Amino acid sequence: MSHVYVLALTGQRRPPFVVDGRRIEFIKVENLFAAIDRRRAPPTVSEAELRSQHEAVTAIFSRVEELLPVRFGAWIERRELNEVVAQQKRAIVDALALVRGRVQMTIRFVARSPAARQDRRAGGRPETGTAYLQRRRNMEPLMPAAATQLKTAVRDLVVAEQVSPGSARGAASLYHLIERQSVAAYMAAVLPFESETVAVSGPWPPFAFAPDPWP
Repeated sequence: MSHVYVLALTGQRRPPFVVDGRRIEFIKVENLFAAIDRRRAPPTVSEAELRSQHEAVTAIFSRVEELLPVRFGAWIERRELNEVVAQQKRAIVDALALVRGRVQMTIRFVARSPAARQDRRAGGRPETGTAYLQRRRNMEPLMPAAATQLKTAVRDLVVAEQVSPGSARGAASLYHLIERQSVAAYMAAVLPFESETVAVSGPWPPFAFAPDPWP
């Protein structure tokens, strides 16, 4: 069987190119195109591989107006790829229309560690039931209050938004889809909010706005 390693879907074909040792080609699927990494075997899972893949997707994104990244890539038989795209075509076409000419901005809110996260009371005694319940509440998904003000500051620039709530153990995230030409204005609007606990990055390919086509 003939397998391909799919990095992204797009409505545009571009000439093959090489990035970070990867040969990227565009193959037709239905009336769309899959950007593939021409290789003979699926990649191994590692941090270096993920970084290299991200670089490849970013390079593809710089060459097209519309792109749906396939998170972590997909090693798939060519016939199955055709079937998947045919089945999910409406969702893929709609998503391509949404991201056309747009980029993703990412805002991460790093949670501070509250004192309530201590597992034991002073002296090594087991925590009480009340203390345990309070600790569990502090670990529930949360979105910092600062997010509301920040969202208000950029609302006129944001076309679409995705939210990834965090917890006391991790960071909450906002993903904003904006026009490519709005990046400078967006960065100026969020600048007053940046701090040790609020990090803004981008522009990126629209990872958070790409539907998962694989059923």
